[in-house]
This record gives sequence, C-alpha cells and structure tokens, in this order.
Amino acid sequence: MLSFGFMDGGSGSEGEGEQSEPTSKRLKPILDRNKWIGLPFVIGSVLFIAAVPIADSSLVASALLFFVGSSLYLIGASADAWNARATALNGARWRASVESADTSSGGWTGYLRHRFWASCIQAFGAVLFQIMVIAGLIQGLDPLLVDVFIWEPDVVGSLCFVISSAMLVSASHPLAGRGDFRDRIKGASLFNLGGSLCFLASSLGAFVPLSSGEEISPLLVGAGTMVGGLLFLIGSWPGLPERLRSTVAG
Repeated sequence: MLSFGFMDGGSGSEGEGEQSEPTSKRLKPILDRNKWIGLPFVIGSVLFIAAVPIADSSLVASALLFFVGSSLYLIGASADAWNARATALNGARWRASVESADTSSGGWTGYLRHRFWASCIQAFGAVLFQIMVIAGLIQGLDPLLVDVFIWEPDVVGSLCFVISSAMLVSASHPLAGRGDFRDRIKGASLFNLGGSLCFLASSLGAFVPLSSGEEISPLLVGAGTMVGGLLFLIGSWPGLPERLRSTVAG
C-alpha cells in the first residue's frame, strides 16, 4: 500500500515549516514514525521477490519468506492506519488551518479517512496472505480444502490490496499540486496499484481445479508475484527517509 508516511506534512524537513508551533510539537512524534513506515513494505517486497525462485529448491524456505514478507506488510499497514488515526486526533487545529486547500475532496479529513481505511483493508489482506502460507505448509491437504484455505484467502487478500491501493490513488493530498514530494505520492500509489493487480493475477493463476489437482498457470503465479513485489518495492521507496534512500542509492 500503501503507505508513504507523508500524510501530514511529509518526511524530514520537507513539510515541517508549514505547521504551527503548538501543533508541530504534538505531531512531531507521529511524523518521526511516518519516516519509517515505508521500510517494512520495502523489505517485505524484496522477500516476496526472492521467495519465487527459492521455491524451486525449498518450498519451506519460500513459504517462510512469504510469511515474513506478509508480516512486514501487516506491520506497515497497521502502523500507517494508527498514524492516520493519531494525526486525525492530534492535528485537528493544524488541519483546520489548511482545510481550504482542497475543500472539494474533503481536505485533510477526507484524506486521512482514506488513508486509515485503506491501511486497515490492506492489513486484513496481509492476514489472509499469512493464512494462505500456513495452510500451504500442510501436507496432503484435500483439494477442496486447498481452495478454501489457500486459494480463496489468496484471492481475497489480493483484492484487499487492490481496493486499498485504489483508495490511495483516488485520495487527493490537500497540499498537492505544488510540484513537490506530495505530487510524487500519486505516482508511487499507481505503482502500488499495479503491484496489487499483479498479485491478483498471480492468485487467479494459482487456482487448483478439482479435476486436475494442479495450478492453472504456475508461470502466472511466479511472474505475477515477482512483478507485483517489484512494483511494490518501487512504490514504497519514497516512504523511506531521504538519508536512507541516499545511502542505499550511493
């Protein structure tokens, strides 16, 4: 998801000057946490990408990577939802001072509401991914139960990611349109939406008909997961602190 940690002024020093002093003190701990929300999504995406080729040599190792990756997605989405809620409660005075920046789309109230529910939906999808991974480790599972505990959580979890990403794409940052990092958030959200659609395609390819007992398209499963993880990695990159991004890039 998305989840970039820029919902109320940004990461680092890019938005701190726009807050009033009393409100800035209340929001500073939240903004400090926002700086790191992208990290679990970046690491989780790398693990998702790595899990696909590893599955050829060790299904257990691949499942472990998927489980840890989905756990990191869950942590990131939960943290983003909590921060959106905390911002809504602690930043009301500052939001009111800039609410007129985008009254047509609900300003900060509408934007934070989008972020909160989008993060909650993505967190639920991450939990479904974990159920899928755990069920996949059970040997000799009946084909009917495979659909119930593996394929259906995979599809519904992927749909949750698609819905969450679409909500963030449709959400308008009240301070967007200035040609700064807030406008880059929209582009990053599109990468996350593309990654979510790839995850959905992968889950559809993983359907196991009772007649054959085999996945419809193993190629689509692997390619969809790897491309989806790559797009999520790109989309989550802006959520890292500027100093960390520069260190990794350099």
